[in-house]
Amino acid sequence: MPATKKAIKTAIDEGVTSVSLGARRVVGDRKSVKEIELVRCLSVFDKTGKFKPSFEERNNQINGNRHVIFAIGENTDLSILPREIKTDNNISLLTR
Repeated sequence: MPATKKAIKTAIDEGVTSVSLGARRVVGDRKSVKEIELVRCLSVFDKTGKFKPSFEERNNQINGNRHVIFAIGENTDLSILPREIKTDNNISLLTR
């Protein structure tokens, strides 16, 4: 995730631990997420400066999760979600 030096310093000062991982796959059914498989990110850009992440394929980890939000550098396609989503605190979110 791109961040300014000031933002990185602030995060470190606040005790944030940084781990560079990329999502390989999300496991679940059409109703819920069960787990996400992550791989260590070795680099984000290629030699020409083009965005082209590379990953250490041998060293992956699987984490059990209830929710996954992909929000950085991605365009979201909400068409796969139901029109109304109930959150854990019973707030209704309309997706489109």
